[in-house]
Amino acid sequence: MVLLLFVFLAGAQPSVVRAVLMAAMALLIGESGHHSLPVGVLVLTLSGMLLFRPAWVLSIGFQLSAAATAGLTLMAPRLEQAVQAFLPDRCQGLAAALSIPTAALLWTLPLQLLHFGAMPLYALLANLLVAALLAPLTLLAMLSALLVLMGPAAVLPVLLWPVHQLAGLVMAIATWISHWPGPHCSEEVHS
Repeated sequence: MVLLLFVFLAGAQPSVVRAVLMAAMALLIGESGHHSLPVGVLVLTLSGMLLFRPAWVLSIGFQLSAAATAGLTLMAPRLEQAVQAFLPDRCQGLAAALSIPTAALLWTLPLQLLHFGAMPLYALLANLLVAALLAPLTLLAMLSALLVLMGPAAVLPVLLWPVHQLAGLVMAIATWISHWPGPHCSEEVHS
């Protein structure tokens, strides 16, 4: 029920549908007493999505979501272990913070170059700077969306204030980084 509510609140965009279907499939497999393989869940989910709506294969959102998730599934755990080997014990938490965006970036880089002709040079640093803000922002936004549907309109400004502040901070960081010298490495595209 919570997963369907998430689709309702976020909209049935390919990346949202992929996330919800993968979560539902993993939950069902886990409830049946079996262990799910993330790659298998991803392949089955993407195949089902394309069978249901073949046009999604042309969606940049679908392509980026599929590539990033493949990177997180196939590369992030190994990359995290490799990074941990070089970090002192007190910095082990930094391994995940570095490996997750790195894996997603590397697996989406060909699509970024194909569709946008550029690669973000400061993507890893930007991810590190906003990482601590994203989980509370996402949870507060989902809670606010739910409360907007059920709560009185008079309390909306109070409910939305923390979401507005966190979102503003993320946008300010993104804007700040976008003004750094050479934020993108552009690829010349010739016809």
